[in-house]
Amino acid sequence: MDTERSYTICAMKWIVPDALPPAPLCESLGKAFLASDPQVPALLESLCDGSSAEVRRFDVFAMGCSCSEWLRLQFLGAAQDQGMPVGPSLAALHAQITDQQQRVWLAQACSTIISTDKASLVQLEDLNADREDLLSLHQTIAQNLQTDQGPIRLELIEPGLWRVHADFPEKTWLATPQAVQGSDLGDWWPTEEHWKPWRSFLNEVQMTWHNHPVNTRREELGLPPINGLWLYGGGKGWQPQPSKDTVWIDVLHNAARQGNWQLWMNQYKELLNHLIEESRRHPQAELVLSAPDRIVTLRKEPRSRIGSFLPGLIRKLGASHGTAKKPWSNWWKDE
Repeated sequence: MDTERSYTICAMKWIVPDALPPAPLCESLGKAFLASDPQVPALLESLCDGSSAEVRRFDVFAMGCSCSEWLRLQFLGAAQDQGMPVGPSLAALHAQITDQQQRVWLAQACSTIISTDKASLVQLEDLNADREDLLSLHQTIAQNLQTDQGPIRLELIEPGLWRVHADFPEKTWLATPQAVQGSDLGDWWPTEEHWKPWRSFLNEVQMTWHNHPVNTRREELGLPPINGLWLYGGGKGWQPQPSKDTVWIDVLHNAARQGNWQLWMNQYKELLNHLIEESRRHPQAELVLSAPDRIVTLRKEPRSRIGSFLPGLIRKLGASHGTAKKPWSNWWKDE
């Protein structure tokens, strides 16, 4: 979506993923953001003026996807199988499969990093991988591992991403690479007997890629190896139907994903000005902000005619009766 155009759309909801810092960085990043520009405190207060804040915790283990991915699925009207979370629907979206009779599994190239206390994953988006290198790795799989009679077959969707054709059990699912990244893979790795064919296939892929020229070159450049696949999905095909009264604003995602918080703050300040302007034009609209572990929804509360002229007095009266709304710093920190 064209972000610049999205600011002028008359919408009833604006979704801004990655607009809240991860929990460990809330306090330090909040202080840095306030100190970055004298206008920031006033901008944040203006954005929240007259709004109530609903804070919801997000459980990545229950949803099977990251918080921003979950919001994306809600925005696109994702279908959900009974007894399954909505996260597995992302595989069908990424593969553009709309047939509701097909269950979709994808495998994404990744890097598995082994440390003294855990194994962790680096998703493809963060590997700085060339298209030619990914195609070379695919060719190695095609030549050495793939047969029409094998229990598992990979179909190339795009470099670094394959659709997996296999006899996986019905109603099973695995989480997305974005959900898994940063956590211990031991918490996610499928150990049940019915995953044994996939584990065996993955071992063969890892051995095939271990001394591959692509990874030799990456090691020389100080880049993590592309040494495995992460399987995810299990949901059925579905047809995306974006909400017509909702705007998706994704300008903060890349900076947050890369941990470039200086860029994130710079982009945030520009975004705040646009959001404040639009909230004045459309006071009934909701603003949805997310962090990896929580979602905050800001809603403007209707004011009486007198209240609209005396917002400061209303806030003081509310505080004296214990009903004052939380300031922005509270939902920023989720306190």
